[in-house]
Amino acid sequence: MIKKVCLAKPPSTLDAYEKESVLTMMDELLDARIHIDNLLMQVQIEYKVSIKERIKSLIPRWKAKGWLA
Repeated sequence: MIKKVCLAKPPSTLDAYEKESVLTMMDELLDARIHIDNLLMQVQIEYKVSIKERIKSLIPRWKAKGWLA
């Protein structure tokens, strides 16, 4: 679905079909997020690795890449 959705167009210019495609894409991304979050929680439990600590250690890298302000 992501390949079929054009996010380059301004939202105000989308027709009903294109808006529905954006919503469908968002649903699929949310489905993927749930699976990723569940996997992270399972790894945290099984391997006793703190997600918060991993995020704290990654923030400087993300800032250096310009992904965070």
